[in-house]
Amino acid sequence: MVSNQWPGPRAPGLPPPSNPSPFLSLTTHPWSLAVLDEGQRIRNSSSQVTSAAKRLRTPHRLLLSGTPIQNNLRELWSLYDFAFPGRLGVDPEVFDREFGLPIRRGGYRNASPMEVQIGYRCALVLKDLIGPYLLRRRKEEVRVVKESMPGKTEQVR
Repeated sequence: MVSNQWPGPRAPGLPPPSNPSPFLSLTTHPWSLAVLDEGQRIRNSSSQVTSAAKRLRTPHRLLLSGTPIQNNLRELWSLYDFAFPGRLGVDPEVFDREFGLPIRRGGYRNASPMEVQIGYRCALVLKDLIGPYLLRRRKEEVRVVKESMPGKTEQVR
């Protein structure tokens, strides 16, 4: 996920970390770019790691993950709240009420036609919101890229 539109510092809306010492030097320095590898580690929006990552002062944020995004929309909200703060709203509860609940209800076997339609429309809106900022590669695409690359060369000294 990529964002170059940063609305400002995240500190005012976030609770202070319980033990700020490991992250304090990282969150007080202004960075040109923040790249989070293993980005799935910030899926829990209330964890200390997530809170510290969101406090990073940077206009450009990139999140990398080899782990697929599962069907948990709250986790999706947390990832996007790092990469593009505010894109999916500022409150995970509101996001879940506006998107998560209708999408889940529309997917139930006993859902009414109206619930199915509302869930589908919410899913389309959500897809439009996140689509421009998500690059997803499937295993087949990665295999094709690997096959076109030169072989690995190791040098032992």
